[in-house]
Order: sequence, then structure tokens, then C-alpha cells
Amino acid sequence: MTDRFDSDWINKEKVKYFDLLEFVSRIKLSENVLEHSEYTATNFEEYLKTLVKFCNGDDYTIIYYLLDLADKELKQSARLESSSPAYNDLVNRDLFFDKLSISHERIKNIHKFVCEKGNINIDNPGEYRKIPVDVGADYDYGHQVYWYAPEVADIKPFMNSFITFYKTSSVKELYNNPFLKSALAHLLFVRIHPFEDGNGRTARVIQSIAFTNVINRIYGTNLKLSPLNISQNIALNKYTYADILNKIHFNLDYDNEEMLNKWFNFILNMYDEQLFYQLGQIPKYEKTFRHIQEMKDNEDVISGSVKKFKLQSLKKIGNTSY
Repeated sequence: MTDRFDSDWINKEKVKYFDLLEFVSRIKLSENVLEHSEYTATNFEEYLKTLVKFCNGDDYTIIYYLLDLADKELKQSARLESSSPAYNDLVNRDLFFDKLSISHERIKNIHKFVCEKGNINIDNPGEYRKIPVDVGADYDYGHQVYWYAPEVADIKPFMNSFITFYKTSSVKELYNNPFLKSALAHLLFVRIHPFEDGNGRTARVIQSIAFTNVINRIYGTNLKLSPLNISQNIALNKYTYADILNKIHFNLDYDNEEMLNKWFNFILNMYDEQLFYQLGQIPKYEKTFRHIQEMKDNEDVISGSVKKFKLQSLKKIGNTSY
């Protein structure tokens, strides 16, 4: 039974620091991924147009709608990893609303948030780990390591490189495509594994921020929240998610082309599923949109910035039956 897991894909090597931009530059997207990405983008554009149509072009109505989606996203994250962050705390801490940039401080604040609200008991939430860790599973015969996270001394250099990757804008597909760049941000962050625990939850928040950031740049929008969140879809496909992630070798010496393209196709499939669902649901939201517009007309709901949304009004929206 032990030999069952002793296969070529087990990443037994210890990770040493390398430039993530070099890692990214070596990725060759398959024709299948490129075609899949175009298909997903076409459906996404239809989704945005439909959303704007039902919102009558009102930016704040769209924001309220996305706030409701964010609430559902948090609940699905809870389902995925037993995390239950409070929605009001998310709003009060401005984890999504202030900006879409990334820094060491912001990454640490996001991690601290998911630890506090997700019952993650580690000594230093919001601080990069100071101990070596591996990713694996416990079986009857003992602990099986799937891959080793980078050594403690390499975490800060890797995170510096990660932030450089996040901030890089380019006409290249991997930097200019919201689906692919955010998927890659998720992958790189999880494989750096900068924290003792809660890396998956933090990675999904960062993926949403990266996705929204590129959407704004490409489509000229000014969204403060991700218009699509795929935690629910990952939850339903978590074994495939983990299987692909585990089989990617995190170094410059291994040909990852096949598995990386599987990763991109998997994430695109997750977006496809969510788009299919949302496009089917939007007509049912018309009553909610009218309710939002009435609140906007009759109350001082917006005052200067998204930070000053009245939480009671948001609660009313969250209780709307779909």
C-alpha cells in the first residue's frame, strides 16, 4: 500500500529560490488553452453586458450586486476550508474596497483576516512562516509528502518576486488575460506557501483581486469587487484541483508544460461553470436590482466612497431570496 503513492509526480526535491518571472517566461500555452480562454472571455463579455443591462448602467447597483456575490463567495470559502469570516468585518477592513494592488503588508493583512475568522490556530497570523512545511496527507501507514514548500530563508525573496509578477503589465497573454494571470497568481502563491496555514484561502482572495485588477485594465471598468468568484466551483472539484496542483514541479529544471496547461484549463472550467450559472440567474435578479435602485433613490446609501455603504442596507440585499 505504501508504494501506491511512490510515483514520479511526487515532488521530493527541496525548493530553492528562483525568479518567478523566469518561471512564467518558460510557460508555453497550448492551443487548447488559448481557444478555451477565448471562449471563456466571450461568455464573460456577454455576462458583463447583461449585468449592465439589468442594472440600467448604474455603477452602484452593479457594486451592490457584486457585494452580494462576495457574501456568497465567503460562504463558499467556509464550505471549502471550514472558514467563516464575518461579512461586516470584510467590509470594515476594506480588504477589497480600498485598492487592487498587492504589497507584503496587504498580503499579511488578508492572511491575518482569514486566520482570525477561519479558526486557524497558528502563533503568528499575518506573518510569514518561520518553520519549514510540506504539503501532504496522513494515511494509516504514516505521513505522505506530496511536495515541500520553499525554505524559510527563501520566502521573502519569493514573495518579492511574486509581487513583481503581480504588478507586471504586458501584452503577453499570461499578463494580459484576467483568467490566466489570476490563475497563475493563485498557483504561484500556493506553491510559495508563505504562511504556516491558510495559504489556500489567502490565494483565492488574491486571485479575485488579481482578476478584478486585470478586468479593470482590459475593459476600462472601475470594479471594486470580483465580478466572478469560483470558490464554490473549486469546492465541488477540490480533488481535481489538488491533484493538478500537487503534480506541478516548482522549479526551473522541470518541463511543466502539460500540467500547467491542465491547471489553466481547470481554472477556465471553473470560470465557465460560474458564468453559466450567473448568466442563467441574472434575469431572476431584476427584482433585487429594482430594490437596490429604490434604496439608492430614497436613502443616502452612498457617501463619497464604497467604504461608507450602510451595512443594514447590504443586509437587506443579502436576505433577498433568489
